[in-house]
Amino acid sequence: MLKYAFFLGLVAFPVAAQDEFDRRVIDAILKNPEVILLAIEKLRVEEATAQANRQLQAVANVAPDLFDDADLVEFFDYRCGYCARSAEDMATLPEPELARVAFIELPILGQASTEIAKVALAVKDVAGEEVYRRFHFEVFQSAGLVRDRSSALALAETLQLDVSRIEAVSLGAEIAKALQGNRALARKLGITGTPAFFSKDGLHEGLMPLDSIRSLISEKEDAS
Repeated sequence: MLKYAFFLGLVAFPVAAQDEFDRRVIDAILKNPEVILLAIEKLRVEEATAQANRQLQAVANVAPDLFDDADLVEFFDYRCGYCARSAEDMATLPEPELARVAFIELPILGQASTEIAKVALAVKDVAGEEVYRRFHFEVFQSAGLVRDRSSALALAETLQLDVSRIEAVSLGAEIAKALQGNRALARKLGITGTPAFFSKDGLHEGLMPLDSIRSLISEKEDAS
């Protein structure tokens, strides 16, 4: 009696027929190995498209909090070399363009990164956005001299800020909560490293050329 292979649905195949079919498939692949590469490429494109769609949906979900008045958001770490290069480029932007870029601390390179970020957020809390942005660029322009809490506070002192108050705020629960929120937001957006740029069109990971940054901002300006 002829045995039958396990079947799905309503159609059953004899074992011998299934073996022959498998053999023909293997033969076809061996004769045309490029089909494997085509299949892998198709899967890669499909996964990249799905990932991009997930990121766009994530951006849409958090857009009111993420962008506010900004058109472009940069997640960065003060001890990240590529972030330093990005800051060097950003510092050349005219003020009206720079004002449309938001910076979000994402310290991922150890405790020192976290301590500098806490001081920076405290500067923003105590002295406001304009002074915070100045502090932000001064950290990167220090060529690595700002490397921990004490050197970050020393920089704040050179800017004639209230260092005692900034230190107290930096150690508070609100600053720690803000950084936790930044990390949660980064996870939601699928960020895996710094710098990471987000526009309302999605994620741009890694160092971004200044021309590309200006192009994204210009696109928003043209659309407004």
